[in-house]
Amino acid sequence: HAPGSGGAVLVGPASALAVKNTVIYGNSAGIDGGGIFLNQSSMVTANSSVIGNSADQNGGGMCLQASNLTAVRSSINDNTAALDGGGVMVSIFSFLELVEGSSVDRNVAGD
Repeated sequence: HAPGSGGAVLVGPASALAVKNTVIYGNSAGIDGGGIFLNQSSMVTANSSVIGNSADQNGGGMCLQASNLTAVRSSINDNTAALDGGGVMVSIFSFLELVEGSSVDRNVAGD
């Protein structure tokens, strides 16, 4: 459990991350991005899953703040957020692209 944002991964400003054949599972954040928090950064996932994560505020699976995410053959499933974006919270100046069969399913936000 991260007391702030990014339960498993926090990608900071002007950074880039590529994740391949990876499962981000069972993490939590006290603020945003239970699994992954992107802040002014970019990320590409391939053949990966973000599953069963939670956030006390936004983006149970992932939270994007002024960031870009491209998901290729990846899934964001079964995540929860207390406020908004059970699977993914995409904030202003952010971009989410789901390609080649990627999915966002069975996520829950709010009470």
